[in-house]
Amino acid sequence: SLNNTPSTSQYTDATIGSAPACAVPLPGSGLADMHARVHHWQDVFWIENLRSGPAIRLGDHTLAKGEALPLRQSDVLKLGNVTYDVHVEN
Repeated sequence: SLNNTPSTSQYTDATIGSAPACAVPLPGSGLADMHARVHHWQDVFWIENLRSGPAIRLGDHTLAKGEALPLRQSDVLKLGNVTYDVHVEN
């Protein structure tokens, strides 16, 4: 960030992957070190795939590298070999 001012992304983004440095570390999940990103934009949470490969699925859809989709209540999100039910709270 410029002038030592924290960037907005520190408060709206979270990386997901096997690396301990990720905001959401998932060791043993089958994900790459920094595999995905959850971000909040226009009052919606989004999941974005940062890598190629079939490791991230939202419902029946496999996200391509660079693809982002909104997370909705009761969606099923699969990150590597771990499956989550999405719960969105405002």
